[in-house]
Amino acid sequence: MIPPSKQNGPSFVYNLRFKKKADLRWRNNIVFPPSVSYDVPNAGVLTEWEFQVWGENQVGVGPMSPIAVAVSGQDYPPEIKNINVTKITKESIYVVWRAQHNFDGRIDGYKVRTY
Repeated sequence: MIPPSKQNGPSFVYNLRFKKKADLRWRNNIVFPPSVSYDVPNAGVLTEWEFQVWGENQVGVGPMSPIAVAVSGQDYPPEIKNINVTKITKESIYVVWRAQHNFDGRIDGYKVRTY
């Protein structure tokens, strides 16, 4: 391990390792300063990932970060179609639509606006 006084010397790079939490095998990537980020391609929808980063230079390898856990996002849901109003009374309106299932993500709820 590199002592703090010698960290970030010549030929400094960041080592990034990451994996889907369910996987056993880590993937590795080198990030060259001044960059301090990496975009994981094909991260999947609502997939849990683990990440670790450490520095390395000509003197040696620095300490590993703790494992950071993140969940990938999802796409916006598609437009809701097949909306029908079936019952109208003086005090209520009954609205029905078909749930959407063919997209990368999940429906967390529906919001109905009235004017």
